[in-house]
Amino acid sequence: MSDERNGQARRDFEAARLLERRGQLKQAAERYDALGFPYEAGAAFAQSGALEQAFDAWSRAPVTDPRYRATCVQAIATAKRGGAVPYQLEHFLRSFMESEATGPAERQALRDLATVYETSGRTPSAVELLRRLVMSDPRDQQAASALRRLRGPPVLPKAPSVPPEPPPVSASEQAAQTDRVTFPQPSLATPAPEAPLAPAPALASPLVFATGDLVGERYRLGPLLGRGGMATVFKAHDEELSVDIALKIFLPSEDAGGLERFRRELRVTRNIVHPNVVRVFDIGVFRGQRFLTMELIEGQDLGKLIQTPMSLATRLLYLSQACRGLHAAHQHGVIHRDVKPANLMVTNDGVLKVMDFGVARDQHTREELTASGVFVGTAQYMPPEQIRDSRTLTPAADVYSLGVVAYRLLTGRLPFAHPDFVSLIMQHIEAAPPPIDVVNPEIPPDLASVVMRCLAKKPEERWESAEALAEAFDEVRHSLSW
Repeated sequence: MSDERNGQARRDFEAARLLERRGQLKQAAERYDALGFPYEAGAAFAQSGALEQAFDAWSRAPVTDPRYRATCVQAIATAKRGGAVPYQLEHFLRSFMESEATGPAERQALRDLATVYETSGRTPSAVELLRRLVMSDPRDQQAASALRRLRGPPVLPKAPSVPPEPPPVSASEQAAQTDRVTFPQPSLATPAPEAPLAPAPALASPLVFATGDLVGERYRLGPLLGRGGMATVFKAHDEELSVDIALKIFLPSEDAGGLERFRRELRVTRNIVHPNVVRVFDIGVFRGQRFLTMELIEGQDLGKLIQTPMSLATRLLYLSQACRGLHAAHQHGVIHRDVKPANLMVTNDGVLKVMDFGVARDQHTREELTASGVFVGTAQYMPPEQIRDSRTLTPAADVYSLGVVAYRLLTGRLPFAHPDFVSLIMQHIEAAPPPIDVVNPEIPPDLASVVMRCLAKKPEERWESAEALAEAFDEVRHSLSW
C-alpha cells in the first residue's frame, strides 16, 4: 500500500511539473501546493504573477531546507516587483534577515529588501536592515551610503553623559589641541566642561506607576530617578525588609522581546554577588507591567565624575574596581558587552559598581539578551570583534571597552571619535589609537602601556583577564608618590 501511495505521489508531482513546462503556471502551483511542496508552489505562483499566493506558499516552507536561502533571494526579487513586503513574506524571511549574508547575491537581495521597505513607507525597517548589513561588513559602501541618506548622517545615539565628540585629528594635533587632564597634587585637573546631564524627559503619557504606590504589596514607590528608552526607575522602600531599593519598570510601549530581556537580565546576573556589581533581586508584575528590583545606588555615573576634580590615584582605583566587577561577571560566564561610563556607577562612599547587564551574553548557555542581528553595545567603546559578531565574544571584549573608558578618564577624550557611524566603527577595526601619553604627556609611561595594551585589535594581545588588568592598575597606583 505504501509503495502504491508513493507511486501516486510521484505521478502527481510529475503532472505538476508537466503543467509548469506547458506554461500553465497557476494550475501547476496549485497542484504543488496541494501536494505539500511549498518551494515549488511559491516559485510557480510568483512566475504566474500571483504574488500573494506565492508569499503564502513560501511562508509554509521549512527554513531548514537547503533551498531556503536561494529562495529568499528569489522571494525578495518578487517583493521588489510588487513594491511591498507582506506579513507572510516577512515571516518567511526572518531567519534570512537575522543571519549574515553568505555571498554577493544575498547581500544585494538584502539591500533590495531595504529599498522595498523604504519605498513602501517603512523607513525604520530599512534603516535597521541597512545597519545590520553595515555591522556585518563595514566595507559595504552601498549599504553605508543608503544608511547615511536615510539617517542623514547616521550618528550613533550616545548615553546622556557622553557628549558628541569632535572629528578625529592626528596624534600630534590632538596633543596640541586637547584640554589635557594633568596630574597636579593633590587633585587631577578636569577636562573642558561637558554639557550637564539633562533631566529625565517629560513623559509622553501618564505613568501607570506613581510615587506613593505600593507595588507587589511590598515596595512603596518614592521619587522618580530617571527614565530611558526602555524603562523608568524609581527609588522605592521594601516594606518587608525595611531597606531602600531601586525599582525598574518597563515602559508601556516596550515589546515582548524587551520583557524577555528583563527576565534574562535577572537570570544572568542574580548569581553575581560582588561589591563592584549592582545586585539584581527580583522580577514581578504590577498593573500589567513588568518590574525589576535592584540595589539602590546613591551617587553618580563615571561619565559625570570625569568632569570633576579627581586625583590620578582615585581614577585608577575606580578603574581597578570596574575590572574586578567585570571579572566577577566573567567568572560566571557573563560578558557585559556594553561597558561605558554611563554603566559604571560610583556611590557616595566612593565604591564603583558595574550595572546594566541588559545586553550581556551568558557564555555557558549562549543565552542572548538581544535578538540576533540587533546592534549590541555602544560604538564609541566597542571592540573590533564585537562589531563583526557580538555573539562570539570572550572577556577580552570587556577589557577593550574598559580600556576606552580608561583612555577617556585619563585624557578627557575618546581614542576614536567621528560623527559618522560607519567611519567610527571602521576606526575601531583598522585605525591605531593615538598614544595616550602623546594626548596627555602627564601620564606615566607604565600606565600608558597598561591602557594601550587594552586597545589591541586582537583579543589575545590584550590583558588575559579583567583581574590581571585590575592588578596592573593597582601596581601603578601603589607606585605613585602622592
